[in-house]
Amino acid sequence: MRVLLAGDTHGAFQHVLSRAHDADAVIFMGDQTPKKDFGAELAAVADKTWFVLGNHDSDHEDFLRNHESIMHRCLHCTVEEFGGLRVAGLSGIFVRRFLGLSNVDPLEDLYSLKPFYHTRQDWLRCKRLGHEYLTAIFPEDIERMIDLQADVLVCHEAPECHRYGFRMLGDLARIMGARLLVHGHHHERYVDVIEEGIRVVGLGTPGKVDPVTGQDEGLDWLHQLYPWQGL
Repeated sequence: MRVLLAGDTHGAFQHVLSRAHDADAVIFMGDQTPKKDFGAELAAVADKTWFVLGNHDSDHEDFLRNHESIMHRCLHCTVEEFGGLRVAGLSGIFVRRFLGLSNVDPLEDLYSLKPFYHTRQDWLRCKRLGHEYLTAIFPEDIERMIDLQADVLVCHEAPECHRYGFRMLGDLARIMGARLLVHGHHHERYVDVIEEGIRVVGLGTPGKVDPVTGQDEGLDWLHQLYPWQGL
């Protein structure tokens, strides 16, 4: 099974669609920001598309509304099997005014963080500002993920190997038993390894080609990344 992984598209889907005819499934890493119905944007590819949401998908109410037709394909806090690999998804990013998290805080310190809003409803009881809370990671999301087991974690946020990443996300991958973590958000293509040998792949923007390798920095194939024998 050929699963195409796509980084942040920000409303420009042509580079993904041009490769998607070779794929059995497509997984977007967030920040789709579709300017019209996402299913209509994808056309025939919609029936084999999965995704997580990114922080910019809540910039405008229309971006969220435009995901609704295929929201049943959102991987957030769920696991789906693709060609024998269990893939779990986590939408959003850590936002410090909802959860007072530093880059180095471990998962075991989750409940000692301040400010601490356990759920989105807790936040709404205090504030009503925009839609950003819909694409922020709350403790309720972490709790749901801890109970899942997966081979691969796809998310928008980055773990600790990225200079702006978070150890808590790496801890989550470790407790889930993941061997591969793929993320978007920072528009940088890189490969690294974190504790317990988990391979991390950051995807760039689809359509941006590495001048040396000729590789599209925003696209990759799941089964070329997993399993792996080292860097």
